[in-house]
Parts: sequence; C-alpha cells; structure tokens
Amino acid sequence: MADVYGVNYNSEYVASPKARSASSSTGGEKRILSDSKVLASDAAGTDVLVGKLWSGCVISDFRIFSDDLGTGVTLQVAIRDKEGNETAVSTAMDAASAAAVLVPVAADISTLPAAVDENVDVIVKIAGGTATGTIKTDITYSDA
Repeated sequence: MADVYGVNYNSEYVASPKARSASSSTGGEKRILSDSKVLASDAAGTDVLVGKLWSGCVISDFRIFSDDLGTGVTLQVAIRDKEGNETAVSTAMDAASAAAVLVPVAADISTLPAAVDENVDVIVKIAGGTATGTIKTDITYSDA
C-alpha cells in the first residue's frame, strides 16, 4: 500500500526484522556492573575494588546499598587508572545510617556521566571512620 507520495508503508512499518546493524554489536547498551563486599573493620582511607571497565565505557549512574557501616563513615565512587591516578565519580556520601541506599545527588552533575578513556578500576573509597558491614554496588555503564 502506498500513499499519494509513493511511500510504501508496508515495507516501512512491517514487523519483520531489518538488517540495520550487526546482531553482535553491543555499542551503547546499558549494562550493570554489580558486586558485593563484606567490610571487616576497614579503616578510613581504604579503597574497595568493585569492578573493572575498559576504554570507551561511560559510567552513567550508580547505586550503593549498605548496612549501618559505623559512625561518620562516608563512601565515594571513583575510577583509578593503571598509573594510580584517581577521578571521583561522586561526592562523598554518608553511609552511617542503617540500610543506606546511596545514589547520585545534584552535586554529582559535574562528574556524571563519566567517560573512561583507558582501562580502569572502579573503586569505592571509605572515609570518615572504620567501616564494618556489607556494601552492594550497581554501576550502570554503556560501552562504545
């Protein structure tokens, strides 16, 4: 069927698959890097490795679920390259309350999304006190 301009709607809107890109292509799809760590009296200044990402990835969101980790404990998401240089992905957030769920806040607008231009470690930095408990992380990213 065609309209007065000659557009064949059956070939444009039919529900059959079209070869527009390779089926093995994964570029741009959202993925989640999940991890769980048990912290046993980890001191302030400790970096907890929660995953690795490769060049071309873009971190767009994160969630950190935690127990009551202790008085004054803060957590911050960062990436570290092979030379040891660290880039903060979030501001330091209070994790001392019971069953905290840490998510990006307005102050993180300048750091998210975070583009990764080389292979990096994704870390959670502990500060403010000794942390005891469990953290679960979900880092949302896409690859190029």
